[in-house]
Amino acid sequence: MISLISIVSSVDMVEIVFEAGKLGMALEKHAVSSVADGGAAAALKVKAGWVIRKVNDDDMPPDKAIIMKHAAAAMKAGSMTITFQQPLEDGKHHCIGCDKFIDAAQFDGAKNDLGAGPGRQTCCSCEEFADFCG
Repeated sequence: MISLISIVSSVDMVEIVFEAGKLGMALEKHAVSSVADGGAAAALKVKAGWVIRKVNDDDMPPDKAIIMKHAAAAMKAGSMTITFQQPLEDGKHHCIGCDKFIDAAQFDGAKNDLGAGPGRQTCCSCEEFADFCG
């Protein structure tokens, strides 16, 4: 059984209930890096680039291993609710450095630009700051 999307506390957050089984999505840090055709995530309209903020009611760090551990425990109980953050506008992408959705143009010229993919991309400002701070 698949549950549909419901809006939670803010307009950029989406809460989705997954039933026991394979999620059908790959993660990089806490970002959805890909969604498998025909999987549960695709059926629930999850998109690559969305960021996992909560599993059930637990806040999640940008750490795939921790997220998967929480997800496995929740699935043993039968179902799990994931709260995703999504961009509010087209052309916005998630930066792993500042953990925000920002304009695509702010990734131009970065070593880990949009071509690096969700969960790997860093905006120019965060990349410059990291270089400055060594």
